Amino acid sequence: MGGSMFKNKFYSEYIKIVIPILLQSLLTTLVSVVDNLMVGQLGDEAIAAVAMANRILGIMIFTIFGVGVASSVFIAQYYGAKNIEKQKESFRTGIILSIIVYALFTMSYFSFSSDIVRFFIQSETIEQYTIEYISIMLVGCAPYLLTINYFDALRVIGQVKLPLIASLVGVGVNTCLNYVLIFGHFGFSRMGVAGAAIATVISRIVEFLLIYCAVCYYKFEFNTKWRELCHISSDLFRRIYVKTLPLVFNEIIFAFAQATILKLYGVRGGEVVAAYSISDTTRSIFYAFMTGASVATPIFISQRLGAGKLDEAYWNAKMMLKTVGIVSIILGGIMFGTSYIVPDLYHISEHSHQLSVELIQISAILFWASLFNSQIYYIMRAGGDMTSTLVMDGLFYWCVTIPALAIATYFTSLPIILVYVVGQCCEIGKMGISFIFFFKKKWLKNLTE
Repeated sequence: MGGSMFKNKFYSEYIKIVIPILLQSLLTTLVSVVDNLMVGQLGDEAIAAVAMANRILGIMIFTIFGVGVASSVFIAQYYGAKNIEKQKESFRTGIILSIIVYALFTMSYFSFSSDIVRFFIQSETIEQYTIEYISIMLVGCAPYLLTINYFDALRVIGQVKLPLIASLVGVGVNTCLNYVLIFGHFGFSRMGVAGAAIATVISRIVEFLLIYCAVCYYKFEFNTKWRELCHISSDLFRRIYVKTLPLVFNEIIFAFAQATILKLYGVRGGEVVAAYSISDTTRSIFYAFMTGASVATPIFISQRLGAGKLDEAYWNAKMMLKTVGIVSIILGGIMFGTSYIVPDLYHISEHSHQLSVELIQISAILFWASLFNSQIYYIMRAGGDMTSTLVMDGLFYWCVTIPALAIATYFTSLPIILVYVVGQCCEIGKMGISFIFFFKKKWLKNLTE
């Protein structure tokens, strides 16, 4: 493979899949952006609280993402093998494991909420905001965990428009309710940070109801009746569970790593946390492309592997890496330009404003390394090589990035900008490990055999 005809066919299919998911990811990201912007009008402490709350919630959300992805890898391969019953069983497994994760996190949080939040935050005001925000958001996480599984299942079988529509409606609801509840319009009381959380919860309930009704209406093969939720063969459950463990463990330590990184930056003050949050939110807008690529990957890799087309899967993987190389340069350039615009949208201190500009610019310059690492991670995951994803992602953060940041933070007098450069440059080291795993081809295998 490699002729112009194959390349044209690849890009034609790739664009059809990536663009709708890119738009949906942008819309999903806009929920966070809208929250961030509107909460940003309340000051540095409110921004820092929401940023930290989302990092703590991310421990659960990323774990559920891992469960959804692991089950969807099997859905994609069984879809390629045209095995309907195994698609249903794979979907049920994802739902059950997600519910278990949600229940464990919720019980743990409400038992030790103050201790958990205080570990990451020293400011009493920020701590109070954070606890209030998380307590409300956990209500919306129940429908959201189901939405994640439905979205993942739909995407890997190429049904990308329904999640896009549901996300569009969710963003609209969230934006309108943010305006009403945060600032107290149309007769409602001004609720501040709590209003942002309530708006997000309602939008997630609406999003779930839309996608659930759509899946039931179109009768997709993977969908299951709730009374059959526990109808799963022990062999398949064990196989998915075994594949899920490294991925879920990776997502857990990845989420803890992200929260710890924010804690390390927070040592330098609340203004630094606010600036980091603005930079991270801006970066997430441009990272939406990789969300599209993450959905395209199981379609171009997992489905081919499930059908026994290993050579085609490998060729597709190389084409995806070439595409990411080109796109990363373009997106990095645009992101750099936004550094002169985005911080002006927030009601923050002058110091936070200047820090935001510089952090966005540094992130833009090194954006290409992050995208390469992400694409290889998605390729490993699509082939079921969960152990390699664990090493190159979660473990790398704890063995390299966090120690480097901790040394720079606690044992040097480096300004925060140089500390941030240290953290971002770790992505270049990770890229070397990522390519080693890619060329080993352990991911190039059929899981349905």
